[in-house]
Amino acid sequence: MDKVTHLGILIDRVTELLGRFERDALSRGSLQELSYSEIQTLKAAAELGEGKINEIADRVGLARPSMTAVIDKMEEKGLLHRKRSLEDRRAVHIILTEKGAKLNEEHLRIHHIMAEQILKTLEESEQEALIKGLEKIIGIG
Repeated sequence: MDKVTHLGILIDRVTELLGRFERDALSRGSLQELSYSEIQTLKAAAELGEGKINEIADRVGLARPSMTAVIDKMEEKGLLHRKRSLEDRRAVHIILTEKGAKLNEEHLRIHHIMAEQILKTLEESEQEALIKGLEKIIGIG
């Protein structure tokens, strides 16, 4: 089997494994009431601080009208709120509430546990190689 085919199979299996782990973890915690888009919106809003809807939509990968609907639902759930910009009255910023921030932290903990489980299966040199390789792939290494 050539390297490209082998890597494609490995990517598929790792994606499946990580997805299964995350779905299982999410189904047991307080995040189980949220959709995948809502969880990704929490993450994007936390990273941006006071992001605009279009910025969050770009990160989550949703069209702006779909993102607006997700934000409407999340606002009803008390996870975030809208704040008009003082500089540009047309601009609306999205800010996590305390409840939304706590749920985002729970999601980050799940990822931390996933990372711990991956790392404990590898030798130190393999851990470093994995981290360096992934950093290179996503362009931060």
